[in-house]
Amino acid sequence: MGKISNRAIFLDFDGVLFDTVCEAYVVSLVALGLSARISDVNFNTDRFRKFCWCRHLIGPAWNYYYLMQVIDSKVLRSNRETEIVCQELLKEQKSNEHSSFEKNFFRARNSLRDTDHSGWLSLIRPYKIVGKIRKYLESNGENFFLVTTRDSDSVKDLLMFHHLEFLECNIFSKNEFAIHNSKSKIIQGLICNKHIEKSIFIDDLESHLVACKGMKNMLLLLARWGYVVPEKKRDNGLDILQEIEKLIQEENVRA
Repeated sequence: MGKISNRAIFLDFDGVLFDTVCEAYVVSLVALGLSARISDVNFNTDRFRKFCWCRHLIGPAWNYYYLMQVIDSKVLRSNRETEIVCQELLKEQKSNEHSSFEKNFFRARNSLRDTDHSGWLSLIRPYKIVGKIRKYLESNGENFFLVTTRDSDSVKDLLMFHHLEFLECNIFSKNEFAIHNSKSKIIQGLICNKHIEKSIFIDDLESHLVACKGMKNMLLLLARWGYVVPEKKRDNGLDILQEIEKLIQEENVRA
């Protein structure tokens, strides 16, 4: 395949390339002092099932504080009721309640990665699309960009483990997001600086896609296999791969 000079594929990480729900659950338990080791965590529980059901509500890591509050309350609720109460708490959130949890969350993640690296890696599973896009990364890696709120160390660690060769200069993670406070601003900056004429943005969080709605010649694709509302969940990976292929072939014909 020829090199793409003015095309770009922007990809999210959690919920698009990797299923990180087990990691988030374990880290949340450790951050709250409810567990100390990965091996102690039981995933065959109603608590974990509710956590998975509500995962689509989560944006920044501090959101997990309120989700765990709802799940661990003494009130018996259905999945849908848990979701509604969690949404209400997230709207009413106060930083003085969740700030210490957020710090503990990232400390816990780093600690698990450092002290039980193989156990930490086992918590995070690649989606099927990872195997499919590997060939495109090998031939057109300069045109794939990661735009994520996850910390760069764990991103690079997981990419290396799964042999995904993203250019380091094309990885935009937690630090960049903290500066711009928006994936759309990061993406808009890349489009302008690199003179990108046509692009695709793939994310499982609709609000990130909606924020990019006004960008010219950008195809916005929701990864429905990721952390989307249960009613929308399905594997539309084949459709998305076809769009990636089309963008690459288009440039080859133009060249």
